[in-house]
Amino acid sequence: MADASIKDTEDFKEGMKFFKAGNYEVAGVFFSDLLESEAILDEDVRLCRSWLGLSQAMAGEKDGVVHCRIAAKGGRPPLQIFLNLARAELACGNREKLMQAVEHGLSLYPDMPLLLDLYKKYDRREPAVLPFLDRENPCNRWLGRLKKRLSASRASSAGQNMVSSALESARQSLRR
Repeated sequence: MADASIKDTEDFKEGMKFFKAGNYEVAGVFFSDLLESEAILDEDVRLCRSWLGLSQAMAGEKDGVVHCRIAAKGGRPPLQIFLNLARAELACGNREKLMQAVEHGLSLYPDMPLLLDLYKKYDRREPAVLPFLDRENPCNRWLGRLKKRLSASRASSAGQNMVSSALESARQSLRR
């Protein structure tokens, strides 16, 4: 078994079968059993942990995402680990963490269509104020915050102006 991949084990195959069928609780049991066994190679532990975490997250266990986060830490994890982490974050409603996972994955795998699609689908940020600079550039960050504050103050002052004009109209109609 020393040369075999985790994907060749019966527990992994069964876990994937149940996962694909939408039976995440049972899939999680198979992945958990496999993770606890000593039959898998160290490099496969991360992949198994990420499938366990995703199964748990999809089953409604919010703590499952922790397994995915641990699997994605350090080194250069396989692409599947980032995809599992992104799906787990999404299942738990963590959009900000989802985007962090996708961006981290893209930093390691910049041309992967699956990660690019996730980025395009869930990125809801405004375009950079200065498009010729990276959005993380301090100038873009500062100008973006300023732009957000100004638009918020304009919206509140526009609302105040509407209320003031409505009150003035009501006063004038009462005087007549």
